[in-house]
Amino acid sequence: MEDSSRWLSATMILWLPVIYLTTYLGFFEAFELAKSRQLFSLDYPENYPVMLIIPAMIPTIFTAYTVINKKRMMFNLIIKFNAFHEEAESGGPVKQGLLTDSEFDKLPLEDKYQYCVDLKMRGEYGISSRLREKIYSRFVHSKNPRERAIAYMARSGDSTTKMSDKEEFEYSKLAFEEIKDGIKDRIYFKIMYVYCSDSKALGYKQSINLIEEIESELSTEFDYWKLRLHILKLRRYSRMDPNFVVDFDQLESQMNLHKYNTEELRQLEASFSGLKKEILLRQDRLDEFEELTLNKMYLSKWTGNTGALSSRRNDLGRVYRKQKKFDKSLEILNQNLSLHVQNKKVRSQMTSIVNIAKTYFAMGDFEKSLEASEKSLKMSEEFSRYHSQIESLTIMVKSLGKLGLENQEKKAELEELISLHGIEASLD
Repeated sequence: MEDSSRWLSATMILWLPVIYLTTYLGFFEAFELAKSRQLFSLDYPENYPVMLIIPAMIPTIFTAYTVINKKRMMFNLIIKFNAFHEEAESGGPVKQGLLTDSEFDKLPLEDKYQYCVDLKMRGEYGISSRLREKIYSRFVHSKNPRERAIAYMARSGDSTTKMSDKEEFEYSKLAFEEIKDGIKDRIYFKIMYVYCSDSKALGYKQSINLIEEIESELSTEFDYWKLRLHILKLRRYSRMDPNFVVDFDQLESQMNLHKYNTEELRQLEASFSGLKKEILLRQDRLDEFEELTLNKMYLSKWTGNTGALSSRRNDLGRVYRKQKKFDKSLEILNQNLSLHVQNKKVRSQMTSIVNIAKTYFAMGDFEKSLEASEKSLKMSEEFSRYHSQIESLTIMVKSLGKLGLENQEKKAELEELISLHGIEASLD
């Protein structure tokens, strides 16, 4: 969009004279014809060639103004889009308004997709879903593989549909297959990473194999993405084995932070800290976990990243549970749940309810843990989220056992899911 606008402006010195000359000749021939036939019996002046100069300039002036104005509008749209993207990425306070449908239609396809991602990060799920469907229906049958890839990605990330993990993976797989032989640019790596992330639907062992295969095909010039995939793989290993050890100092030594842009730094920090907090919690390094969480909360507040506070509070609720500060844990987790209900963030609601159930179980209030786990299980089954199903069923089966009400059907269902996906739930 920006390049085409610049090209039009740069070539105005060439095509404006052509437009003027063509217009002048058209007026001249029309005037000559009218004079020769004495059209309307008018008295035609002899110096009409000079008189036609000004009328011929009018279409040229309007054409030039339209191009210049279009360029200005395009630049304004680019500025508005970039500002919205920056706010969504940073999680800062909402200042930039949404794009109109007309403005959205003028964006290049890759920016259309990014705008949908940004809308989702901002909690505008309904608008994001509608525009994703617009992208999908418009480009899924395109002859351009890149356009088809983005169409599949748009469908994969639609959080308002009751799409299962497996269905989301199938769409991200289709997207990657369309683009895997193309140039390795920004959109390629976005699709590649989502594909690897969604591969958890295959089970963690198969997901790790897939990640390793893609990681091995990347040359050293793509060290940032090799690192992101490596961290994702370590996250899978840590979920499979609670005693899995990560050398964080060695991992940090691989980071060339001066080479990464702001967006890459944010995403890398989120991946790295996400892995670290899981390891710290499972190894009962609670003081380190609490310090990390509080530091990230302070950072979020000072940088205006309000969108991340919910996740930080959830982490704090988890560490308070481990420290047996149950009242504090429940207070924070229930605050988060109320916020997610208000914002209609169903997946976040599931996370909060599961954590509330775990807290009640840790307190020894097995009836309330059973009640909460039944609620989270119903929601996770409705949205086909197998990880939440495993966690909910684990709490439910253990709560029933504590109450002397064992349910063999639920136990068998849990064992089948664990066998299928290769992970067990932790009550941390």
